[in-house]
Amino acid sequence: MFKLSLILSFYFTYIPPSSANIGYILPISRRSVNYPDENRDFDLGFARTELKGVIRKYTAIQQRGLLLNTDNDISDFVHDNYPDVDIIVDKAFSAGNFDEVIQTAEAIAPTFDTLPLVDQIEEGLDLVYYGEVQIGTPTQTFSLDIDTGSADLWVPCDCARCQSRQYNPGKSSTYRQKDDAFDVVYGTGWVHGRTVIDRVSIAGVTIDNQTFGTISHESADFRAYSNDGILGLAFSTIAQCHEHTIMENAILQKQVNVPIFSVHLERGRENGSELCIGCFHPSKAIGSPSWNRVIDRTYWSISLNAFVVSGYWNVFATKMSAVIDTGTTLIYLPGDAANQLYSKIPGAKRATDYGAGFYSYPCKDAFGVEFVFDDRPLSIHPDDFNQGMTSSDPSQCIGGIIAITDSSWPSDLAIIGDEFLKSWYSTYDYSSGGRVGFSPSINNHFLRS
Repeated sequence: MFKLSLILSFYFTYIPPSSANIGYILPISRRSVNYPDENRDFDLGFARTELKGVIRKYTAIQQRGLLLNTDNDISDFVHDNYPDVDIIVDKAFSAGNFDEVIQTAEAIAPTFDTLPLVDQIEEGLDLVYYGEVQIGTPTQTFSLDIDTGSADLWVPCDCARCQSRQYNPGKSSTYRQKDDAFDVVYGTGWVHGRTVIDRVSIAGVTIDNQTFGTISHESADFRAYSNDGILGLAFSTIAQCHEHTIMENAILQKQVNVPIFSVHLERGRENGSELCIGCFHPSKAIGSPSWNRVIDRTYWSISLNAFVVSGYWNVFATKMSAVIDTGTTLIYLPGDAANQLYSKIPGAKRATDYGAGFYSYPCKDAFGVEFVFDDRPLSIHPDDFNQGMTSSDPSQCIGGIIAITDSSWPSDLAIIGDEFLKSWYSTYDYSSGGRVGFSPSINNHFLRS
Protein backbone atom coordinates (compact mmCIF):
# COMPACT_ATOMS: atom_id res chain seq x y z
CA MET A 1 0.00 0.00 0.00
CA PHE A 2 1.30 3.44 -0.78
CA LYS A 3 0.10 6.99 -0.45
CA LEU A 4 0.41 9.74 -3.00
CA SER A 5 -0.50 13.37 -2.51
CA LEU A 6 -1.27 15.30 -5.67
CA ILE A 7 -0.75 19.03 -5.74
CA LEU A 8 -3.50 20.80 -7.64
CA SER A 9 -3.90 24.39 -8.74
CA PHE A 10 -7.17 25.87 -7.48
CA TYR A 11 -8.30 28.80 -9.66
CA PHE A 12 -11.21 31.07 -8.87
CA THR A 13 -12.99 33.97 -10.47
CA TYR A 14 -14.30 36.62 -8.16
CA ILE A 15 -16.94 39.28 -8.82
CA PRO A 16 -16.85 42.12 -6.26
CA PRO A 17 -19.92 42.43 -4.00
CA SER A 18 -20.81 45.72 -5.69
CA SER A 19 -21.52 43.86 -8.92
CA ALA A 20 -25.11 43.07 -9.83
CA ASN A 21 -24.12 39.51 -10.67
CA ILE A 22 -22.40 37.58 -7.92
CA GLY A 23 -21.06 34.04 -8.28
CA TYR A 24 -17.76 32.40 -7.51
CA ILE A 25 -16.18 29.60 -9.53
CA LEU A 26 -13.24 27.51 -8.40
CA PRO A 27 -11.82 25.40 -11.28
CA ILE A 28 -9.10 22.93 -10.26
CA SER A 29 -6.02 21.92 -12.27
CA ARG A 30 -3.92 18.88 -11.40
CA ARG A 31 -0.18 19.27 -11.83
CA SER A 32 0.27 15.51 -11.61
CA VAL A 33 -2.21 12.71 -12.14
CA ASN A 34 -2.77 9.27 -10.63
CA TYR A 35 -4.99 7.38 -13.06
CA PRO A 36 -7.24 4.55 -11.83
CA ASP A 37 -5.31 1.28 -11.62
CA GLU A 38 -7.48 -1.74 -12.28
CA ASN A 39 -4.74 -3.97 -10.86
CA ARG A 40 -4.48 -2.26 -7.47
CA ASP A 41 -5.04 -4.16 -4.24
CA PHE A 42 -8.04 -3.45 -2.04
CA ASP A 43 -7.17 -1.07 0.83
CA LEU A 44 -8.87 -2.80 3.75
CA GLY A 45 -7.42 -0.44 6.35
CA PHE A 46 -8.98 2.66 4.83
CA ALA A 47 -12.31 0.95 4.13
CA ARG A 48 -12.65 -0.34 7.70
CA THR A 49 -11.73 3.05 9.16
CA GLU A 50 -14.28 4.91 7.03
CA LEU A 51 -16.98 2.30 7.70
CA LYS A 52 -16.57 2.67 11.47
CA GLY A 53 -16.44 6.44 11.16
CA VAL A 54 -19.60 6.67 9.04
CA ILE A 55 -21.48 4.68 11.67
CA ARG A 56 -20.25 7.00 14.44
CA LYS A 57 -20.92 10.17 12.43
CA TYR A 58 -24.51 9.47 11.46
CA THR A 59 -25.52 7.66 14.64
CA ALA A 60 -24.52 10.75 16.63
CA ILE A 61 -26.86 12.95 14.59
CA GLN A 62 -29.69 10.42 14.81
CA GLN A 63 -29.38 10.50 18.60
CA ARG A 64 -29.79 14.30 18.68
CA GLY A 65 -33.41 13.92 17.60
CA LEU A 66 -35.43 16.91 18.78
CA LEU A 67 -32.28 18.94 19.51
CA LEU A 68 -32.07 20.19 15.91
CA ASN A 69 -31.50 23.92 15.38
CA THR A 70 -34.84 24.48 13.65
CA ASP A 71 -34.60 28.27 14.06
CA ASN A 72 -31.69 28.20 11.58
CA ASP A 73 -33.92 27.19 8.65
CA ILE A 74 -33.50 29.82 5.90
CA SER A 75 -36.10 28.45 3.44
CA ASP A 76 -38.58 31.30 4.01
CA PHE A 77 -35.85 33.91 3.47
CA VAL A 78 -34.77 32.21 0.24
CA HIS A 79 -38.36 32.05 -1.00
CA ASP A 80 -38.87 35.77 -0.39
CA ASN A 81 -35.54 37.03 -1.72
CA TYR A 82 -34.24 34.80 -4.53
CA PRO A 83 -35.33 33.96 -8.12
CA ASP A 84 -36.44 30.62 -9.53
CA VAL A 85 -33.28 28.53 -10.02
CA ASP A 86 -34.86 26.37 -12.75
CA ILE A 87 -35.50 29.36 -15.00
CA ILE A 88 -31.89 30.56 -14.72
CA VAL A 89 -30.32 27.15 -15.39
CA ASP A 90 -32.65 26.11 -18.20
CA LYS A 91 -32.31 29.47 -19.97
CA ALA A 92 -28.53 29.13 -20.20
CA PHE A 93 -28.73 25.61 -21.64
CA SER A 94 -31.39 26.57 -24.16
CA ALA A 95 -29.25 29.52 -25.26
CA GLY A 96 -26.21 27.28 -25.67
CA ASN A 97 -24.09 29.24 -23.18
CA PHE A 98 -21.92 26.24 -22.35
CA ASP A 99 -18.78 28.26 -21.74
CA GLU A 100 -20.41 30.54 -19.19
CA VAL A 101 -21.08 30.09 -15.52
CA ILE A 102 -24.73 30.33 -14.61
CA GLN A 103 -25.29 32.85 -11.85
CA THR A 104 -27.45 35.39 -13.71
CA ALA A 105 -27.65 36.28 -17.38
CA GLU A 106 -24.01 37.40 -17.58
CA ALA A 107 -20.80 35.39 -17.45
CA ILE A 108 -18.34 35.92 -14.63
CA ALA A 109 -15.36 38.23 -15.03
CA PRO A 110 -12.29 36.66 -16.70
CA THR A 111 -9.88 37.37 -13.84
CA PHE A 112 -8.05 34.44 -12.30
CA ASP A 113 -5.96 34.02 -9.16
CA THR A 114 -4.37 30.82 -7.90
CA LEU A 115 -4.87 28.89 -4.68
CA PRO A 116 -3.18 25.55 -3.85
CA LEU A 117 -5.42 22.49 -3.58
CA VAL A 118 -4.31 19.01 -2.57
CA ASP A 119 -6.15 15.84 -3.61
CA GLN A 120 -4.83 13.13 -1.30
CA ILE A 121 -4.89 9.81 -3.17
CA GLU A 122 -4.19 6.33 -1.87
CA GLU A 123 -3.71 3.54 -4.42
CA GLY A 124 -5.82 5.33 -7.03
CA LEU A 125 -8.57 6.29 -4.56
CA ASP A 126 -9.53 9.98 -4.23
CA LEU A 127 -9.78 10.42 -0.48
CA VAL A 128 -10.22 14.16 0.12
CA TYR A 129 -11.03 17.23 -1.97
CA TYR A 130 -10.02 20.41 -0.21
CA GLY A 131 -8.99 24.00 -0.76
CA GLU A 132 -7.78 27.01 1.15
CA VAL A 133 -9.84 29.53 3.10
CA GLN A 134 -8.76 32.65 4.93
CA ILE A 135 -9.70 33.43 8.53
CA GLY A 136 -9.19 36.58 10.57
CA THR A 137 -7.68 40.05 10.07
CA PRO A 138 -5.00 39.91 8.79
CA THR A 139 -5.86 36.60 7.22
CA GLN A 140 -4.59 33.20 8.32
CA THR A 141 -4.85 30.50 5.64
CA PHE A 142 -6.11 26.93 6.16
CA SER A 143 -6.92 24.01 3.87
CA LEU A 144 -10.44 22.67 4.49
CA ASP A 145 -12.17 19.51 3.28
CA ILE A 146 -15.45 20.36 1.49
CA ASP A 147 -18.08 18.26 3.28
CA THR A 148 -21.80 18.25 2.42
CA GLY A 149 -22.32 15.62 5.13
CA SER A 150 -21.67 17.97 8.05
CA ALA A 151 -22.53 21.57 8.91
CA ASP A 152 -19.61 23.04 10.85
CA LEU A 153 -16.39 24.81 9.97
CA TRP A 154 -13.45 24.10 12.23
CA VAL A 155 -9.68 24.61 12.37
CA PRO A 156 -7.05 23.59 14.94
CA CYS A 157 -6.13 26.03 17.72
CA ASP A 158 -3.75 25.32 20.62
CA CYS A 159 -3.86 21.65 19.65
CA ALA A 160 -0.70 19.98 20.96
CA ARG A 161 -1.01 16.82 18.87
CA CYS A 162 -2.42 18.34 15.68
CA GLN A 163 0.06 18.14 12.81
CA SER A 164 -1.37 21.03 10.80
CA ARG A 165 -1.56 24.81 10.67
CA GLN A 166 -3.25 26.35 13.70
CA TYR A 167 -5.46 29.39 14.13
CA ASN A 168 -4.11 32.13 16.40
CA PRO A 169 -7.00 34.31 17.64
CA GLY A 170 -4.59 36.73 19.28
CA LYS A 171 -3.33 37.80 15.86
CA SER A 172 -6.81 38.66 14.48
CA SER A 173 -8.39 42.05 15.14
CA THR A 174 -11.82 40.69 14.11
CA TYR A 175 -11.77 37.74 16.54
CA ARG A 176 -14.47 37.51 19.20
CA GLN A 177 -14.75 34.91 21.92
CA LYS A 178 -17.88 32.70 22.05
CA ASP A 179 -16.46 29.77 24.02
CA ASP A 180 -19.26 27.21 23.73
CA ALA A 181 -18.22 23.56 23.79
CA PHE A 182 -17.71 22.05 20.32
CA ASP A 183 -17.68 18.29 19.67
CA VAL A 184 -18.17 16.59 16.28
CA VAL A 185 -17.84 13.01 15.07
CA TYR A 186 -16.95 12.40 11.39
CA GLY A 187 -16.48 9.47 9.06
CA THR A 188 -12.74 9.71 9.70
CA GLY A 189 -12.55 10.62 13.40
CA TRP A 190 -13.67 13.09 16.05
CA VAL A 191 -12.73 16.59 17.23
CA HIS A 192 -13.17 18.57 20.45
CA GLY A 193 -12.76 22.27 21.19
CA ARG A 194 -14.55 25.60 21.65
CA THR A 195 -16.40 28.02 19.36
CA VAL A 196 -15.22 31.48 18.31
CA ILE A 197 -16.37 34.26 15.96
CA ASP A 198 -14.22 35.81 13.23
CA ARG A 199 -14.13 36.86 9.57
CA VAL A 200 -13.96 33.97 7.07
CA SER A 201 -13.28 34.22 3.31
CA ILE A 202 -13.45 31.54 0.62
CA ALA A 203 -12.87 32.35 -3.04
CA GLY A 204 -14.04 35.93 -2.71
CA VAL A 205 -17.00 35.29 -0.41
CA THR A 206 -16.27 37.08 2.87
CA ILE A 207 -18.46 36.55 5.92
CA ASP A 208 -18.05 38.76 8.98
CA ASN A 209 -18.93 37.33 12.38
CA GLN A 210 -18.86 33.70 11.26
CA THR A 211 -19.11 31.22 14.13
CA PHE A 212 -16.81 28.19 13.85
CA GLY A 213 -15.01 25.62 15.95
CA THR A 214 -11.42 25.83 17.17
CA ILE A 215 -10.05 22.38 17.89
CA SER A 216 -7.78 21.56 20.82
CA HIS A 217 -8.06 17.77 20.49
CA GLU A 218 -8.58 15.50 17.48
CA SER A 219 -8.50 11.73 16.93
CA ALA A 220 -5.45 10.18 15.31
CA ASP A 221 -7.49 9.46 12.15
CA PHE A 222 -7.20 13.08 11.04
CA ARG A 223 -3.41 12.99 11.14
CA ALA A 224 -3.37 10.77 8.04
CA TYR A 225 -4.82 13.61 5.96
CA SER A 226 -3.18 16.77 4.71
CA ASN A 227 -6.09 19.17 5.22
CA ASP A 228 -6.17 21.36 8.31
CA GLY A 229 -9.91 21.22 8.98
CA ILE A 230 -13.45 20.86 7.63
CA LEU A 231 -15.87 23.18 5.80
CA GLY A 232 -19.35 21.79 6.44
CA LEU A 233 -22.02 22.54 3.81
CA ALA A 234 -25.03 20.60 5.14
CA PHE A 235 -27.95 22.50 6.67
CA SER A 236 -27.14 24.33 9.91
CA THR A 237 -30.09 22.66 11.62
CA ILE A 238 -27.51 19.96 12.50
CA ALA A 239 -24.59 22.33 13.22
CA GLN A 240 -22.84 21.59 16.49
CA CYS A 241 -21.99 25.30 16.81
CA HIS A 242 -25.75 26.07 16.50
CA GLU A 243 -25.13 28.86 13.96
CA HIS A 244 -25.49 29.31 10.19
CA THR A 245 -22.96 27.78 7.80
CA ILE A 246 -20.78 30.02 5.66
CA MET A 247 -22.94 29.20 2.59
CA GLU A 248 -26.14 30.10 4.44
CA ASN A 249 -24.60 33.37 5.61
CA ALA A 250 -23.57 34.16 2.02
CA ILE A 251 -27.23 33.72 1.05
CA LEU A 252 -28.58 35.70 4.02
CA GLN A 253 -26.14 38.54 3.29
CA LYS A 254 -26.99 38.37 -0.45
CA GLN A 255 -23.40 37.81 -1.50
CA VAL A 256 -24.68 35.39 -4.14
CA ASN A 257 -27.48 35.98 -6.64
CA VAL A 258 -28.54 32.33 -6.81
CA PRO A 259 -28.98 30.29 -3.59
CA ILE A 260 -26.97 27.29 -4.79
CA PHE A 261 -23.53 25.77 -4.84
CA SER A 262 -22.29 23.10 -7.27
CA VAL A 263 -19.55 20.47 -7.11
CA HIS A 264 -17.62 18.81 -9.92
CA LEU A 265 -15.17 16.03 -8.94
CA GLU A 266 -12.74 14.87 -11.62
CA ARG A 267 -11.35 11.39 -12.12
CA GLY A 268 -7.94 10.83 -13.72
CA ARG A 269 -7.80 14.15 -15.58
CA GLU A 270 -5.27 16.92 -15.30
CA ASN A 271 -7.79 19.77 -15.10
CA GLY A 272 -11.38 20.40 -14.18
CA SER A 273 -12.60 19.77 -10.62
CA GLU A 274 -14.32 22.73 -9.00
CA LEU A 275 -16.62 24.14 -6.37
CA CYS A 276 -19.01 26.78 -7.73
CA ILE A 277 -20.42 29.07 -5.02
CA GLY A 278 -23.71 30.70 -6.02
CA CYS A 279 -23.44 29.28 -9.53
CA PHE A 280 -23.78 26.33 -11.93
CA HIS A 281 -21.16 25.66 -14.61
CA PRO A 282 -22.72 24.05 -17.74
CA SER A 283 -19.34 23.31 -19.31
CA LYS A 284 -18.88 20.71 -16.55
CA ALA A 285 -22.26 19.08 -17.12
CA ILE A 286 -24.21 17.44 -19.92
CA GLY A 287 -27.67 18.98 -19.73
CA SER A 288 -29.78 20.62 -17.04
CA PRO A 289 -29.99 18.98 -13.61
CA SER A 290 -32.58 16.38 -12.72
CA TRP A 291 -33.85 17.65 -9.39
CA ASN A 292 -34.54 15.63 -6.26
CA ARG A 293 -36.35 17.21 -3.34
CA VAL A 294 -34.62 17.10 0.03
CA ILE A 295 -36.49 14.89 2.49
CA ASP A 296 -35.73 17.18 5.42
CA ARG A 297 -33.43 20.15 5.81
CA THR A 298 -30.74 18.50 7.90
CA TYR A 299 -28.52 16.66 5.44
CA TRP A 300 -28.77 16.92 1.65
CA SER A 301 -30.83 13.72 1.80
CA ILE A 302 -33.06 12.53 -1.06
CA SER A 303 -35.28 9.55 -1.80
CA LEU A 304 -33.61 6.32 -3.02
CA ASN A 305 -36.16 3.69 -3.94
CA ALA A 306 -34.51 1.23 -6.35
CA PHE A 307 -31.36 0.10 -8.13
CA VAL A 308 -30.52 -1.21 -11.59
CA VAL A 309 -27.98 -3.93 -12.45
CA SER A 310 -27.20 -4.42 -16.14
CA GLY A 311 -30.51 -2.86 -17.17
CA TYR A 312 -32.76 -4.77 -14.76
CA TRP A 313 -34.70 -2.71 -12.22
CA ASN A 314 -35.01 -3.86 -8.62
CA VAL A 315 -37.04 -2.05 -5.98
CA PHE A 316 -35.43 -1.91 -2.56
CA ALA A 317 -37.47 -3.70 0.09
CA THR A 318 -37.28 -0.49 2.14
CA LYS A 319 -37.41 2.97 0.53
CA MET A 320 -34.38 4.87 1.75
CA SER A 321 -33.18 8.34 2.59
CA ALA A 322 -29.86 8.83 0.77
CA VAL A 323 -27.46 11.44 2.16
CA ILE A 324 -25.31 13.07 -0.54
CA ASP A 325 -21.95 13.40 1.22
CA THR A 326 -18.85 14.85 -0.48
CA GLY A 327 -16.91 14.20 2.73
CA THR A 328 -17.29 10.42 2.41
CA THR A 329 -15.36 8.40 -0.16
CA LEU A 330 -17.41 5.21 -0.62
CA ILE A 331 -21.12 4.26 -0.69
CA TYR A 332 -22.88 2.72 2.31
CA LEU A 333 -26.21 0.84 2.39
CA PRO A 334 -28.05 -0.93 5.22
CA GLY A 335 -27.09 -4.60 5.36
CA ASP A 336 -30.28 -6.01 3.83
CA ALA A 337 -30.27 -3.48 0.99
CA ALA A 338 -26.61 -4.17 0.14
CA ASN A 339 -27.24 -7.91 0.16
CA GLN A 340 -30.23 -7.41 -2.14
CA LEU A 341 -28.09 -5.42 -4.59
CA TYR A 342 -25.12 -7.81 -4.68
CA SER A 343 -27.45 -10.77 -5.13
CA LYS A 344 -28.20 -9.37 -8.61
CA ILE A 345 -24.52 -9.14 -9.63
CA PRO A 346 -23.42 -12.46 -11.20
CA GLY A 347 -20.69 -14.11 -9.15
CA ALA A 348 -20.83 -11.60 -6.28
CA LYS A 349 -20.42 -12.98 -2.75
CA ARG A 350 -19.62 -11.89 0.77
CA ALA A 351 -15.89 -11.29 1.23
CA THR A 352 -15.76 -13.04 4.58
CA ASP A 353 -11.97 -12.73 4.82
CA TYR A 354 -12.41 -8.98 5.31
CA GLY A 355 -15.24 -9.12 7.83
CA ALA A 356 -18.84 -7.96 7.73
CA GLY A 357 -19.93 -5.46 5.10
CA PHE A 358 -17.66 -6.30 2.15
CA TYR A 359 -18.56 -8.10 -1.08
CA SER A 360 -16.41 -9.36 -3.94
CA TYR A 361 -17.24 -10.00 -7.60
CA PRO A 362 -15.35 -11.26 -10.69
CA CYS A 363 -13.06 -8.38 -11.75
CA LYS A 364 -13.37 -9.03 -15.48
CA ASP A 365 -17.17 -9.26 -15.59
CA ALA A 366 -18.89 -6.35 -17.33
CA PHE A 367 -22.03 -5.00 -15.67
CA GLY A 368 -23.52 -1.65 -14.73
CA VAL A 369 -24.86 -0.46 -11.38
CA GLU A 370 -27.29 2.45 -11.08
CA PHE A 371 -29.20 4.02 -8.21
CA VAL A 372 -32.77 5.18 -8.79
CA PHE A 373 -33.52 8.54 -7.15
CA ASP A 374 -37.18 9.55 -7.53
CA ASP A 375 -37.54 7.08 -10.44
CA ARG A 376 -34.43 8.35 -12.30
CA PRO A 377 -31.57 5.83 -12.64
CA LEU A 378 -28.05 7.30 -12.27
CA SER A 379 -24.91 5.26 -13.01
CA ILE A 380 -21.81 4.57 -10.94
CA HIS A 381 -18.63 4.58 -13.03
CA PRO A 382 -17.09 1.06 -13.06
CA ASP A 383 -13.64 2.46 -12.18
CA ASP A 384 -15.12 3.90 -8.99
CA PHE A 385 -17.16 0.82 -8.12
CA ASN A 386 -14.04 -1.37 -8.33
CA GLN A 387 -12.13 -0.95 -5.06
CA GLY A 388 -9.30 -3.30 -5.97
CA MET A 389 -8.35 -6.97 -5.99
CA THR A 390 -8.67 -9.29 -3.02
CA SER A 391 -5.41 -10.51 -1.49
CA SER A 392 -6.38 -14.18 -1.76
CA ASP A 393 -7.64 -14.19 -5.36
CA PRO A 394 -6.60 -11.52 -7.92
CA SER A 395 -9.54 -12.48 -10.14
CA GLN A 396 -11.92 -11.18 -7.45
CA CYS A 397 -12.45 -7.47 -6.73
CA ILE A 398 -14.15 -5.69 -3.83
CA GLY A 399 -17.25 -3.63 -4.65
CA GLY A 400 -17.46 -0.01 -3.57
CA ILE A 401 -20.92 -0.38 -2.03
CA ILE A 402 -20.39 -1.34 1.61
CA ALA A 403 -23.02 -2.95 3.85
CA ILE A 404 -23.61 -1.50 7.31
CA THR A 405 -24.61 -4.41 9.52
CA ASP A 406 -24.47 -2.55 12.84
CA SER A 407 -27.74 -3.08 14.73
CA SER A 408 -28.02 0.63 15.56
CA TRP A 409 -28.01 1.67 11.89
CA PRO A 410 -31.41 2.71 10.47
CA SER A 411 -32.77 0.29 7.87
CA ASP A 412 -33.69 3.22 5.59
CA LEU A 413 -30.47 5.32 5.62
CA ALA A 414 -27.91 5.27 2.77
CA ILE A 415 -24.74 7.38 2.44
CA ILE A 416 -23.71 8.35 -1.10
CA GLY A 417 -20.08 9.47 -1.29
CA ASP A 418 -17.53 10.55 -3.88
CA GLU A 419 -17.55 7.14 -5.56
CA PHE A 420 -20.93 8.12 -7.03
CA LEU A 421 -20.42 11.89 -7.20
CA LYS A 422 -17.45 11.68 -9.57
CA SER A 423 -19.95 10.53 -12.20
CA TRP A 424 -22.39 13.40 -11.64
CA TYR A 425 -22.17 17.18 -11.47
CA SER A 426 -24.13 17.90 -8.29
CA THR A 427 -25.98 21.11 -7.46
CA TYR A 428 -27.30 21.96 -3.99
CA ASP A 429 -30.27 24.32 -4.08
CA TYR A 430 -31.67 26.07 -0.99
CA SER A 431 -34.85 27.14 -2.82
CA SER A 432 -38.04 25.10 -3.30
CA GLY A 433 -37.61 23.65 0.19
CA GLY A 434 -34.17 22.29 -0.66
CA ARG A 435 -33.12 20.18 -3.65
CA VAL A 436 -30.16 18.25 -5.03
CA GLY A 437 -29.65 18.27 -8.79
CA PHE A 438 -27.61 15.79 -10.84
CA SER A 439 -26.29 16.37 -14.35
CA PRO A 440 -24.07 13.82 -16.15
CA SER A 441 -20.47 14.85 -15.64
CA ILE A 442 -18.34 15.68 -18.68
CA ASN A 443 -15.55 13.47 -17.35
CA ASN A 444 -17.65 10.32 -17.86
CA HIS A 445 -17.20 9.60 -21.55
CA PHE A 446 -19.20 6.39 -21.28
CA LEU A 447 -22.27 8.49 -20.43
CA ARG A 448 -21.97 10.66 -23.53
CA SER A 449 -22.55 8.01 -26.19
